[in-house]
Amino acid sequence: MLEGEGRKDLPYPFSLPHLEFYQRCQTVSQRAERWLPLPRSHVERRVLKQLAKVLARFEELPRLAWAVSKLERGWQAFCELRDVLRLTDAALPRGDLRYLPTRELPELERARLGDIEKTTTAYREQLRKRLTDSNGSSCAEAVLLKYRDRYADHLFGHPAKHDEDGKIIAVVERTNNLSEHYFGTDKQKLRRRLGRVHLGRDPEDQPAQAALASNLHHGDYVRVLCGSLEHLPTAFAEADQAQFDTTPLVDQRLVRSHHIAHCDPEALALYLFLVTVADVRGLSFYADASIGRLLSLSPQCLAQAREVLVGAGRSGAAPGSKRKVVFSPTRAASTS
Repeated sequence: MLEGEGRKDLPYPFSLPHLEFYQRCQTVSQRAERWLPLPRSHVERRVLKQLAKVLARFEELPRLAWAVSKLERGWQAFCELRDVLRLTDAALPRGDLRYLPTRELPELERARLGDIEKTTTAYREQLRKRLTDSNGSSCAEAVLLKYRDRYADHLFGHPAKHDEDGKIIAVVERTNNLSEHYFGTDKQKLRRRLGRVHLGRDPEDQPAQAALASNLHHGDYVRVLCGSLEHLPTAFAEADQAQFDTTPLVDQRLVRSHHIAHCDPEALALYLFLVTVADVRGLSFYADASIGRLLSLSPQCLAQAREVLVGAGRSGAAPGSKRKVVFSPTRAASTS
């Protein structure tokens, strides 16, 4: 009876567990009287007596009643504001996305936002009237009115996207709940994959394409991208082939701009090797040790050949990193 329903509390301020515990303590004696049938044993009577003795200590703390009354007024005003804005627990980080307002009917969503704006405007007048009737002593209403006026310009007026016929096809979200849900779910998956709670910089180290991959769960995105998931490998292969067809294997400016005259045989051998092993993006992942072994070059000669390529406008990345074979008239272009 004291623990409540046993469910996990929502994050603050959407749940006040201490206030809820106090409220349960006010009714636990009556519930225990109804729960324990008559006649009662000696142990049951002793437990009820001890429970009443412990709960009586609440009456010895006068400031506790004042704090509870203040919290209840603030909580009531907070819940009232959420009802006016039509915000539910489904929008919280651990909320159920199935109960969120549907975004598949943008015209209805736009109309719903208009109704919320009208309701909020009327609610503002109610707050002002309450403050006037209470001579400004209502702290909760004063706080709500203050923040409502401060952020009024950002609550509504979200743009909508129209098609050629003027039909609304999308409405901008009024909250960042979607991004919060995404990052929360992504971190949870990352913790399961890495096997540790504290991620550190792991989310930042993920490539940007990781966020785009989550869009494959949405059918409209897949239809625009490749038609269906079965055609996804073919779409990627066609994109790589198109890039490969438009990219020359060897940069012709190496000869036309006479950069070849500034390269020794070792530097040209390194350039030929990098061009040969590069992928469609021009990237090579060979380590210095492997390159030196295949070209029969010592570490000193390999480093000198790279410096020659850099000076000639060719590419040579830092040792141990991936290399991109790109021509630049002024300096090397490399990625790490």
